[in-house]
Amino acid sequence: MTININNIMMLVMLICLPFSVYAFEDIRPSYSGDVSFGFDSNLSKAEEAQNIISDRFIKAEAHAVVKTEITFNKAIILDAGLAYKAFEFTPSLNQMELTINAIYRWQNEFKYRSPWFQVMLSNQVLELDANQRDSNVYTVQAMSSARLTTQITWLLGIEHKQRNSNGRVFDTQKNRIFGNLDYKLKGKGTVYGGMSYIDGDIISSAQNQYCNGLVATSVYGLIVVSDEIEADSAFNNDYCGNWISYRLPAKTVTLTSGLNYPINHRSAADISWLYANITAEGNNRYERHIVQANYLVMF
Repeated sequence: MTININNIMMLVMLICLPFSVYAFEDIRPSYSGDVSFGFDSNLSKAEEAQNIISDRFIKAEAHAVVKTEITFNKAIILDAGLAYKAFEFTPSLNQMELTINAIYRWQNEFKYRSPWFQVMLSNQVLELDANQRDSNVYTVQAMSSARLTTQITWLLGIEHKQRNSNGRVFDTQKNRIFGNLDYKLKGKGTVYGGMSYIDGDIISSAQNQYCNGLVATSVYGLIVVSDEIEADSAFNNDYCGNWISYRLPAKTVTLTSGLNYPINHRSAADISWLYANITAEGNNRYERHIVQANYLVMF
């Protein structure tokens, strides 16, 4: 993995920025960390059993956040994040993530069920061991949330995401709408669930030649309908056979559920499950499950 030193320096400067510029306003940054362990049932995002790669992963993440109140009901938030994700059997997909989020948040009324609104601009830099997948990801997002009852909170949002990468297959665009419900338990903890619909590109990987040397004729139909196709350096590095990656327009539905349990006023444990159902061009269909456990802490 080749790390871009300019991206790291930019992140360090943004994390240190609160101590310099905002020090004059007596605004202090808040810091948080997150360690997660998980399992991905279909890392290759493939349809046929012989192409499905599952793997376990670990991810460590740190954030520095500065919140500036413009007025009593409006705020600007700057969030700088650094993360590293490593896989057990597919090290070529290990990645460093540098993320900058700029958020504008406001609330028009101060009634109990009055919603708050948020607009976010985000830039994420991905640096992988497989340089073909190194990317800049740009996101524009708008969402709103409010209490429904004393125990239930809802959230709705829309999002556009564009990814520019070193490999032509991995240049993608997606539009997403999403919703979420949180239910605060009477004791400790919050149960949550969500759903999203995504219209946009998906990237899948498959073998066009198996480990025994036989040609995989089943991929010919996908090659015809794919927008782009190229050799997949990550899976070719880590597995036998000859792997290709391809991009298709698709419709994706995801379901999420989880439990967040506070340990004390500074830390919490979280366990979640994500299910994705994808229908792509050329009658390409597959499913994916991601289960993970997180430990979160505020500093």
